[in-house]
Amino acid sequence: METVKNLRILAIAGSAVAAMAGLAACGSGGMAASAPPPAGAQAPASSAAAPATLGEANTSLGTVLVNAKGFTLYTFDEDKPGMSACTDSGCKSLWPPITGPAQPANGVSLPGQLATFTRSDGIEQATFNGKPVYTYAQDSAPGQTKGDGVLGTWHAVVVTPGGGAPATTANGTGTSGGVSGY
Repeated sequence: METVKNLRILAIAGSAVAAMAGLAACGSGGMAASAPPPAGAQAPASSAAAPATLGEANTSLGTVLVNAKGFTLYTFDEDKPGMSACTDSGCKSLWPPITGPAQPANGVSLPGQLATFTRSDGIEQATFNGKPVYTYAQDSAPGQTKGDGVLGTWHAVVVTPGGGAPATTANGTGTSGGVSGY
């Protein structure tokens, strides 16, 4: 029993150290190890980026904005209208920007305005209600909201508070993956 308890403590401590190392990259100009983006992350755009199809999913936080693969979108408190503060490679690896012109998924009526702006690095990034949007590399399955509250500055884009219902992707299909906090 004591061994199981010690393993849990080690697992939690290891996860916390790994998360803090990755988060240290955000807001610092230094080099940091970066995790590869998840399957739901968007690759940096060329000058003619494909449209980013956005939708909604039900999570424990309520209804959140998601990309076409059902991954939760986030905003960063340090961003300003038309400007991303997440521009160094470490931050962009952990918080991949949603690139290209944003459009709602078929049959989805989003309760906000989609737009784009050109970042200082030349990437066209999608915005929701004027705020740049990102995915989180630590979300490994659709419907997860692990990035909500990270460093007190990253927030899931909650379009309807509440929650508890199973997650659905931008194309309306359900997921069986669990929803977890960070």
